[in-house]
Amino acid sequence: MENITLGEIAKGLAFIVALISSIVYLKKILVKSINNTLIPINKKIDDLELSYIKTDLVNFMCLAETGNISKEQSLNAHELYDKYCKKGGNSYIHDKWEKLKKEGKL
Repeated sequence: MENITLGEIAKGLAFIVALISSIVYLKKILVKSINNTLIPINKKIDDLELSYIKTDLVNFMCLAETGNISKEQSLNAHELYDKYCKKGGNSYIHDKWEKLKKEGKL
């Protein structure tokens, strides 16, 4: 085995430290870039989901007014309504839901 000098060890350690620092820096940039891309996409998906839930609830409440709902539809609608409230939905849906509840149609 050859003689390794202190200078060679220092160069090797400096290379390893620089390599690790570069990897950490690149990872940080990639994570930031991915997050900046995904956050708007997630927001759009949440908005679409809320819109679909609202549409389904409106359709259900129209059926509930006429009394044409099954037990399964009612269970599904209650789950959707809970999800709608958790996602921040607060509009005429809430008022209509409470009105139908008071009338005993839900």
